[in-house]
Amino acid sequence: MALIKRITFALCLILLLVIGVVFTVRNDQSVAVDFLLFQTPAWSLGLWLLLALFLGASLGVLASGFSLFRLRLRNRRLAKEKSRQTQELQTFMREKQ
Repeated sequence: MALIKRITFALCLILLLVIGVVFTVRNDQSVAVDFLLFQTPAWSLGLWLLLALFLGASLGVLASGFSLFRLRLRNRRLAKEKSRQTQELQTFMREKQ
């Protein structure tokens, strides 16, 4: 099953790479992006769009990574609290008998 997942992932990755290359080749008009303080060199429109896609995806992964880290930290804290409460309950039940 793991082999099938790896093969599927590799095929999807290759397909996305081919689509990206075709997209870049088909959008070869030179464009210079003008920010407030500076202007970039003229690159093809496809490269600029792929760069924007890559940066957006990277920022999304980074933002979700922070959220995931926070949730794992909270989960660890709650697991410790549960363990402490379970011990306290077992102690109480032994004293009750």
